[in-house]
Amino acid sequence: MEFDKEKQTILLIHGSGLTHIVWSFHEQFYSTQGFNVLSVDLPGHGNSEGPSLKSIEGISDWIKSLMEKLNIEKIIIIGHSQGGLVGIDFAARYPELISNLVLVAGSYKMPVNQDLIEYAEAGDEKAVLLMMKWGYEGSKAFIGAHCKEKQEYQYDIQKSVVNREIFKNTLNKATGGDSKAQYQLAKMYYLGQGTQKSKKKSFEWTKIAVNNGNINVQEYLASMYFNGQGTEKNDEKALYWFEKAAKKGSKTAQDAVASMYYNGQGTLKNYNKAFKWFKKAGKQGYAKSHGMLARMYYKQEGVKRNYAKSYEHTLIMMYLNKGKDSNIQRSIDILEKKLSKKEIEKINKKVKKIADKLNKSDL
Repeated sequence: MEFDKEKQTILLIHGSGLTHIVWSFHEQFYSTQGFNVLSVDLPGHGNSEGPSLKSIEGISDWIKSLMEKLNIEKIIIIGHSQGGLVGIDFAARYPELISNLVLVAGSYKMPVNQDLIEYAEAGDEKAVLLMMKWGYEGSKAFIGAHCKEKQEYQYDIQKSVVNREIFKNTLNKATGGDSKAQYQLAKMYYLGQGTQKSKKKSFEWTKIAVNNGNINVQEYLASMYFNGQGTEKNDEKALYWFEKAAKKGSKTAQDAVASMYYNGQGTLKNYNKAFKWFKKAGKQGYAKSHGMLARMYYKQEGVKRNYAKSYEHTLIMMYLNKGKDSNIQRSIDILEKKLSKKEIEKINKKVKKIADKLNKSDL
């Protein structure tokens, strides 16, 4: 790449998590005003390979190396957001290499939202989505587009670029043996984030993550076997993995195991085991399990008939569901006809304490 030595060179530096695409209209404008224009994707962004640089100083040094490689003696820096911080640092450390500095939505100190920091440190893609939301949502004129349709279109393009970058980085980590990345990759294939949707590949990466010891993925694998997603439906394997997750304490897995024993899916019907697992999930505040316990006490399935217990679990389910289900109220009306007023009052007091405890623990 060669530049006209007679022209000044403008370097456009994008913000964190973005790419050179944000400068599309600026590139066109400045190139018609007698400038050389250099618009780059910083390392780890857009089409640039390698990991993201860890510091502002590191980015400045990278720009200096880029100038040396392209034989550029002096530049004008236009930096957006984090790109502005880079420009400030570059001007302070290499004043002989810069003639002008323009800051766009930037300053010397730029406080960062704590949620964004925590998401980024955890490697959670929500960090990128937050930056996209704050950077573009509500903008009246995104890179020269003065209508809502163009603005949304450009946002979609940028989000697509970001998703592809996340996918590429996740794939690298996953192939390197990172079980968390393997699970994340499975979800990305399932949802089509940064790549084409593929339930088959999602299933394959889920199995790899589980085999590498990621116990948090067991329930996800069980669901894929149960629903036949990316593989043939296999209730026996679904039950096996649901039970693994249930023993680790997942209330949704416990309810799934109970339901499979109750319905005879992947195993013979076993009301005793179903009751045991519904009870475990119920203790963790899973409303559906309380509904099944109420049914089993009422119908004498795996446990001795007990209208009082059936009423108790029905009330708990109503509390957990915020009383929004009319079918629950009908069940309560039926059960109250089988109980004395004294029994009803006693159970209501007991259930209120239980429900308050469950709600306070956010279960």
